[in-house]
Amino acid sequence: MSEDSPKSHEHICHHCDYLVEIPPLARGEKAYCPRCKTLLRSGSRFSFETSFYLALTSFILLLLSTPFPFLGFNAGGREQIVSLWGSLINIFEQDRPLLAIITFLFIVVIPAIILLCAMALFRSFCGKKCMKNFPWLFKVVYYGGAWAMVEVFVVGILVSLVKISSLAIILYGPSFYIYCLFVITFTLTLGNLDKELLWEAWEEFGNENSNSTARQPA
Repeated sequence: MSEDSPKSHEHICHHCDYLVEIPPLARGEKAYCPRCKTLLRSGSRFSFETSFYLALTSFILLLLSTPFPFLGFNAGGREQIVSLWGSLINIFEQDRPLLAIITFLFIVVIPAIILLCAMALFRSFCGKKCMKNFPWLFKVVYYGGAWAMVEVFVVGILVSLVKISSLAIILYGPSFYIYCLFVITFTLTLGNLDKELLWEAWEEFGNENSNSTARQPA
Protein backbone atom coordinates (compact mmCIF):
# COMPACT_ATOMS: atom_id res chain seq x y z
CA MET A 1 0.00 0.00 0.00
CA SER A 2 1.42 3.37 -1.00
CA GLU A 3 1.81 6.23 1.44
CA ASP A 4 -0.80 8.29 -0.44
CA SER A 5 -3.48 5.58 -0.36
CA PRO A 6 -6.26 5.88 2.24
CA LYS A 7 -5.48 4.17 5.52
CA SER A 8 -7.61 1.53 7.19
CA HIS A 9 -8.56 1.88 10.83
CA GLU A 10 -9.10 -0.78 13.44
CA HIS A 11 -12.47 -0.88 15.10
CA ILE A 12 -13.71 -3.04 17.97
CA CYS A 13 -17.23 -4.40 17.57
CA HIS A 14 -19.27 -3.18 20.53
CA HIS A 15 -21.39 -6.34 20.35
CA CYS A 16 -18.86 -9.19 20.25
CA ASP A 17 -15.53 -7.35 20.87
CA TYR A 18 -14.10 -8.55 17.57
CA LEU A 19 -11.29 -6.39 16.18
CA VAL A 20 -12.06 -5.39 12.60
CA GLU A 21 -9.92 -3.40 10.17
CA ILE A 22 -12.24 -1.03 8.32
CA PRO A 23 -11.04 0.67 5.13
CA PRO A 24 -12.25 4.18 4.23
CA LEU A 25 -15.91 3.98 3.21
CA ALA A 26 -17.39 5.67 0.20
CA ARG A 27 -20.60 7.65 0.48
CA GLY A 28 -23.46 5.32 1.38
CA GLU A 29 -21.28 2.28 2.07
CA LYS A 30 -21.58 0.34 5.33
CA ALA A 31 -19.20 -1.90 7.25
CA TYR A 32 -20.46 -4.88 9.25
CA CYS A 33 -18.75 -7.13 11.76
CA PRO A 34 -17.77 -10.38 9.99
CA ARG A 35 -18.50 -12.38 13.14
CA CYS A 36 -21.90 -11.10 14.37
CA LYS A 37 -22.98 -8.94 11.38
CA THR A 38 -23.39 -5.86 13.58
CA LEU A 39 -23.25 -2.51 11.77
CA LEU A 40 -19.93 -0.88 12.63
CA ARG A 41 -19.61 2.14 10.36
CA SER A 42 -21.64 3.94 7.74
CA GLY A 43 -20.20 6.09 5.01
CA SER A 44 -21.06 9.77 5.31
CA ARG A 45 -24.10 10.79 3.29
CA PHE A 46 -22.66 14.24 2.55
CA SER A 47 -19.22 15.59 1.77
CA PHE A 48 -17.60 18.09 4.13
CA GLU A 49 -18.46 20.89 1.72
CA THR A 50 -22.13 19.86 1.58
CA SER A 51 -22.21 19.57 5.37
CA PHE A 52 -20.75 23.07 5.68
CA TYR A 53 -23.44 24.62 3.48
CA LEU A 54 -26.11 22.61 5.29
CA ALA A 55 -24.91 24.01 8.63
CA LEU A 56 -24.76 27.51 7.12
CA THR A 57 -28.32 27.16 5.85
CA SER A 58 -29.45 26.05 9.31
CA PHE A 59 -27.79 29.04 10.92
CA ILE A 60 -29.40 31.49 8.49
CA LEU A 61 -32.83 29.90 9.02
CA LEU A 62 -32.38 30.19 12.78
CA LEU A 63 -31.64 33.92 12.49
CA LEU A 64 -34.59 34.48 10.13
CA SER A 65 -37.02 32.69 12.45
CA THR A 66 -36.67 35.23 15.26
CA PRO A 67 -37.87 38.66 13.99
CA PHE A 68 -41.05 37.73 12.07
CA PRO A 69 -44.48 36.71 13.44
CA PHE A 70 -44.38 33.19 14.84
CA LEU A 71 -47.89 32.28 15.97
CA GLY A 72 -51.18 34.08 16.37
CA PHE A 73 -54.57 33.39 17.87
CA ASN A 74 -58.01 34.70 17.02
CA ALA A 75 -60.69 34.17 19.67
CA GLY A 76 -63.91 36.12 20.03
CA GLY A 77 -62.84 38.64 17.40
CA ARG A 78 -59.61 39.44 19.26
CA GLU A 79 -56.41 38.66 17.42
CA GLN A 80 -52.95 38.41 18.94
CA ILE A 81 -49.76 37.60 17.04
CA VAL A 82 -46.34 37.15 18.65
CA SER A 83 -42.85 36.53 17.35
CA LEU A 84 -40.44 34.00 18.79
CA TRP A 85 -38.75 36.79 20.76
CA GLY A 86 -42.13 38.08 21.87
CA SER A 87 -43.20 34.70 23.21
CA LEU A 88 -40.03 34.47 25.30
CA ILE A 89 -40.57 38.00 26.60
CA ASN A 90 -44.15 37.10 27.53
CA ILE A 91 -42.90 34.13 29.53
CA PHE A 92 -40.37 36.39 31.26
CA GLU A 93 -43.05 38.96 32.13
CA GLN A 94 -45.28 36.26 33.63
CA ASP A 95 -42.85 35.94 36.54
CA ARG A 96 -41.11 32.95 34.94
CA PRO A 97 -37.67 34.36 34.09
CA LEU A 98 -35.85 31.06 34.63
CA LEU A 99 -38.15 29.25 32.19
CA ALA A 100 -37.68 32.00 29.60
CA ILE A 101 -33.88 31.89 29.92
CA ILE A 102 -33.71 28.09 29.73
CA THR A 103 -36.02 28.04 26.68
CA PHE A 104 -33.94 30.73 24.99
CA LEU A 105 -30.72 28.79 25.63
CA PHE A 106 -32.05 25.44 24.41
CA ILE A 107 -33.83 26.61 21.24
CA VAL A 108 -31.62 29.52 20.10
CA VAL A 109 -28.25 29.94 21.83
CA ILE A 110 -27.04 26.33 22.05
CA PRO A 111 -28.10 25.44 18.46
CA ALA A 112 -26.37 28.60 17.18
CA ILE A 113 -23.12 27.73 19.00
CA ILE A 114 -23.25 24.16 17.68
CA LEU A 115 -23.76 25.36 14.10
CA LEU A 116 -20.93 27.90 14.31
CA CYS A 117 -18.53 25.23 15.58
CA ALA A 118 -19.75 22.77 12.94
CA MET A 119 -19.15 25.32 10.18
CA ALA A 120 -15.62 25.91 11.48
CA LEU A 121 -14.90 22.17 11.45
CA PHE A 122 -16.37 21.46 8.02
CA ARG A 123 -14.73 24.55 6.51
CA SER A 124 -11.30 23.49 7.74
CA PHE A 125 -11.77 19.99 6.29
CA CYS A 126 -12.87 21.46 2.95
CA GLY A 127 -9.50 23.22 2.77
CA LYS A 128 -7.72 20.16 4.23
CA LYS A 129 -6.29 22.21 7.06
CA CYS A 130 -5.72 20.94 10.57
CA MET A 131 -7.25 23.01 13.35
CA LYS A 132 -5.38 23.09 16.65
CA ASN A 133 -8.64 23.70 18.49
CA PHE A 134 -10.37 20.76 16.81
CA PRO A 135 -10.86 18.65 20.02
CA TRP A 136 -13.00 21.20 21.86
CA LEU A 137 -14.88 22.22 18.72
CA PHE A 138 -15.64 18.58 18.09
CA LYS A 139 -16.89 18.10 21.66
CA VAL A 140 -19.18 21.12 21.38
CA VAL A 141 -20.72 19.85 18.14
CA TYR A 142 -20.93 16.16 18.97
CA TYR A 143 -21.95 16.31 22.62
CA GLY A 144 -23.77 19.65 22.51
CA GLY A 145 -26.42 18.19 20.22
CA ALA A 146 -27.97 16.44 23.22
CA TRP A 147 -28.69 19.87 24.76
CA ALA A 148 -30.36 21.39 21.71
CA MET A 149 -34.10 20.94 22.23
CA VAL A 150 -35.32 22.28 18.90
CA GLU A 151 -37.31 19.14 18.00
CA VAL A 152 -38.83 18.98 21.49
CA PHE A 153 -39.81 22.64 21.20
CA VAL A 154 -41.65 22.14 17.90
CA VAL A 155 -43.37 18.94 19.09
CA GLY A 156 -44.46 20.72 22.28
CA ILE A 157 -45.93 23.57 20.22
CA LEU A 158 -47.84 21.17 17.95
CA VAL A 159 -49.29 19.31 20.94
CA SER A 160 -50.38 22.59 22.51
CA LEU A 161 -51.96 23.76 19.25
CA VAL A 162 -54.07 20.60 19.06
CA LYS A 163 -55.58 21.49 22.45
CA ILE A 164 -56.02 25.18 21.62
CA SER A 165 -57.55 24.61 18.17
CA SER A 166 -61.00 24.02 19.68
CA LEU A 167 -60.90 27.34 21.54
CA ALA A 168 -59.35 29.73 19.00
CA ILE A 169 -58.34 30.07 15.38
CA ILE A 170 -54.61 29.49 15.02
CA LEU A 171 -52.61 31.79 12.75
CA TYR A 172 -49.24 30.53 11.56
CA GLY A 173 -46.65 33.22 10.91
CA PRO A 174 -43.66 32.99 8.55
CA SER A 175 -41.27 32.40 11.45
CA PHE A 176 -43.12 29.22 12.37
CA TYR A 177 -42.47 27.68 8.94
CA ILE A 178 -38.90 28.99 8.88
CA TYR A 179 -38.19 27.46 12.29
CA CYS A 180 -39.66 24.12 11.16
CA LEU A 181 -37.31 24.18 8.16
CA PHE A 182 -34.47 25.02 10.53
CA VAL A 183 -35.30 21.97 12.65
CA ILE A 184 -35.09 19.74 9.55
CA THR A 185 -31.73 21.13 8.34
CA PHE A 186 -30.33 21.18 11.89
CA THR A 187 -31.28 17.52 12.36
CA LEU A 188 -29.66 16.62 9.03
CA THR A 189 -26.48 18.48 10.02
CA LEU A 190 -26.11 16.63 13.32
CA GLY A 191 -27.34 13.34 11.87
CA ASN A 192 -24.54 13.39 9.30
CA LEU A 193 -21.82 13.66 11.95
CA ASP A 194 -19.58 10.61 12.03
CA LYS A 195 -17.39 10.82 15.12
CA GLU A 196 -14.72 8.44 13.86
CA LEU A 197 -14.68 9.93 10.36
CA LEU A 198 -14.06 13.41 11.78
CA TRP A 199 -11.25 12.18 14.02
CA GLU A 200 -9.67 10.24 11.15
CA ALA A 201 -9.82 13.32 8.91
CA TRP A 202 -8.27 15.44 11.65
CA GLU A 203 -5.43 12.94 12.11
CA GLU A 204 -4.88 12.69 8.36
CA PHE A 205 -4.83 16.44 7.72
CA GLY A 206 -2.78 17.01 10.87
CA ASN A 207 -0.13 14.55 9.74
CA GLU A 208 -0.07 16.08 6.27
CA ASN A 209 0.40 19.59 7.68
CA SER A 210 3.05 18.48 10.16
CA ASN A 211 4.98 16.66 7.42
CA SER A 212 4.80 19.66 5.07
CA THR A 213 6.02 21.93 7.87
CA ALA A 214 8.90 19.57 8.63
CA ARG A 215 9.97 19.56 4.97
CA GLN A 216 10.20 23.35 4.83
CA PRO A 217 13.77 24.67 5.02
CA ALA A 218 14.77 26.43 8.21
